[in-house]
Amino acid sequence: MRGPSFKSYTVCLYWDKRAGYYVAEIPDIPTGANGRTAGEALAKLETTFTKTKKAYAAAKLSFPKPSASR
Repeated sequence: MRGPSFKSYTVCLYWDKRAGYYVAEIPDIPTGANGRTAGEALAKLETTFTKTKKAYAAAKLSFPKPSASR
């Protein structure tokens, strides 16, 4: 699978006080994940990123590039 890697993207990680878990998101891609710890949320996000990238490839869609702010 070609294209930018997970580490090429800006990740937003924060504690959702109301939900009671960490949230990890990639603003450039419509994907996110949550977990009881920051590490768990980030690990889940990386898995979700890979699955999303494969889905884009299977549908022959262009995968969003990282924003220039990175």
